[in-house]
Amino acid sequence: MMKSNSFKGNFEKFDMMVLGVKSDAYRVQFVNGFNKNVIGVLGERAVDSITTRDVVKLIDGISSNSVSNRVLSGLVSFLGWCCGRGECLSNVAAGIPRRVEVSRDVLIDVVELSDDVVNSGVMLEEVSDILKVMMLTGLRHGTIRKLSSVNVCGDNLVICKSIVKNRRDLVVPMLGEVKLIMMKYESGFTVSGVKMSKELSKTGVDWTCHDIRHLIGTNLGQMRVESTLISRILGHAVKGSTEIYNHHNYVDEKREVLCDLRDRFIDSGMAF
Repeated sequence: MMKSNSFKGNFEKFDMMVLGVKSDAYRVQFVNGFNKNVIGVLGERAVDSITTRDVVKLIDGISSNSVSNRVLSGLVSFLGWCCGRGECLSNVAAGIPRRVEVSRDVLIDVVELSDDVVNSGVMLEEVSDILKVMMLTGLRHGTIRKLSSVNVCGDNLVICKSIVKNRRDLVVPMLGEVKLIMMKYESGFTVSGVKMSKELSKTGVDWTCHDIRHLIGTNLGQMRVESTLISRILGHAVKGSTEIYNHHNYVDEKREVLCDLRDRFIDSGMAF
């Protein structure tokens, strides 16, 4: 029988009361991270019996720096919530230092991306199309996989915050190539994130879908695009008090830059 103040029992309440009002993308990432890395280790423990040493040992057992930091941030939020409810006396995860995340030293070659991956014929056509949309919009593949004709509005993609990582509504310009791809998948994409990775591994390349976003960001930087506009294209939150008062969607600015980026990729050997 589960203890009344067990970690797992409290996390189920946290999921319902706190994560339930967050965006779907945020909640799924949070819950999956805990189910994979935390529940099996601390799930049956009473929350007030968990020590800082327990948390450090758990975090040290996660090989990926980025995953480790996400789990630690999640533990700080969850245990802080438990403290507020009187389930434990102190937040034992607070104060534990985050790991330094080293940027991957991988910059994709555009010709390799075109010939060996996107247009290789080795992968499913749907995966290839998603990678093309990534390159032409800056969107994450997890967001693209949730799109359908419902999101198409004229020459733009209108995306609700529930499927966006930074939890903000987005208006993304559609270039002609993206519009043609979206017409093929009116009912939405069907491939999963796991399937995306498996299909990419068939090509033999040593990089991930996320590295395409590094390629986009690097090329935009080389094009001398303003950093805040790069952030908007990549779907990163632009922080600062001024942003609270700025309701401009930058769709025209993004369209102009994405057209230039597409032409730059084509000139480098990419075939869309």
